[in-house]
Order: sequence, then C-alpha cells, then structure tokens
Amino acid sequence: KIDMQIRQGDVTLSADVLTNNFRLSADTGNVYVDNTINASGEDGGGRVEIYAGNDLTLSENTEILAMGTGGTADGGESSWDLASQLTVQ
Repeated sequence: KIDMQIRQGDVTLSADVLTNNFRLSADTGNVYVDNTINASGEDGGGRVEIYAGNDLTLSENTEILAMGTGGTADGGESSWDLASQLTVQ
C-alpha cells in the first residue's frame, strides 16, 4: 500500500509504481503523472486514487492499471478528483 499526502506544493510522479493500493493527494497543488501506476493483481484488481488541489495532468506515457489478471478475478478501481482542470497529453 502506498498512501502519500502532500499538504502544499506540486507533485510530479515519474517513477513506475507497482502496488495493490495507491493513493496520492496534493491538497493545494498540481499533480503531474508521467509513469505507470499498476495496481493489478491475480486475485483481483486494486485501487488507484489521485487527488489534486488544482490541476491533474497525465502525460502520454501514463498508464493507470487496476486489472484482475487471474481467470476469474474482478477488476479494480481508479478515481480522480481535482479542483480545476484535467489535461491528458
């Protein structure tokens, strides 16, 4: 599980992440994602949550995955919440 809360300032996430539960919150700033966030799992997909106090930008390299990879596994969830603007490059 990865749970990050940034009280002030912008956040750039540029390293790939592999976890079953990912949460990133920038209370007052922008979030820029330029990587893969993988919450997939054989027993079922995980959860990816991204919250931006202002803008959320997903680069062309961004992949957000929360798949169930086993034969009968359920998929996971992703949610985004932002105060201003979503940009997908």
